Amino acid sequence: MEQIIVTETSKNLRALGHGALSQNKLLALKGALLYIMAITLPAALLTIFFQGTVGDSASALYSLLVSGPFTLGVTLFYMNMFRGKVASLGDVFYGFDHFVKAFGLFIIMSVLIFLWSLLLIVPGIIASFRYSQAFLILADNPEYKALDCIRESKRLMNGNKMKLLYLTLSFMGWILLFMILPFGILTMLSLTGVLTNILTSQILALLMNVIYIWILAYMMLTLVAFYEILTGSLKAEKAE
Repeated sequence: MEQIIVTETSKNLRALGHGALSQNKLLALKGALLYIMAITLPAALLTIFFQGTVGDSASALYSLLVSGPFTLGVTLFYMNMFRGKVASLGDVFYGFDHFVKAFGLFIIMSVLIFLWSLLLIVPGIIASFRYSQAFLILADNPEYKALDCIRESKRLMNGNKMKLLYLTLSFMGWILLFMILPFGILTMLSLTGVLTNILTSQILALLMNVIYIWILAYMMLTLVAFYEILTGSLKAEKAE
């Protein structure tokens, strides 16, 4: 298969992601919320319910078991949405239909990235980009084995890792907004003496989650756009 080098600018790729988000905004945000809640809420409840080392261990085990399947599911969800197919919240749980492959892929990727990270931070970052397309490939090709997805991602990303790095960095402004804006709003409100410390922390958490859900949906759809161009399924039009 011919190797494709992505030449689209980060601006154009983000425009594709934003366009898909604008057409399905409510469903896209619901999918991001469901994904976040499914990953974090049970883990938090296990920590609270069992407490101590047992709770921490149970929470860690839950996260280990479900991260792969939920990553595959949310990937399929946004892939269907970007392609104009019928996307449903049930897609987020799709990975559990392929639990062994999704879990195996997550473990293999984590181990490989960890081993490369032992050589210093930069090799670990490069490895994360090298294997970044693996879950998209598995969502597109459920018959593939985990190692097939790893190898295909490595092939696709040959010559494209810097482009994905630039694309990721182009979201830095939104990420900084996610971190700074809620604190700024609450600082002004707190100075008025209206909010108590407990209420302030609750509102802060709510604001950060709302902003993060939007950023997650936006980034996921943009990364699907990158994948579509990378595989030759889409030729992006220049953004105005």
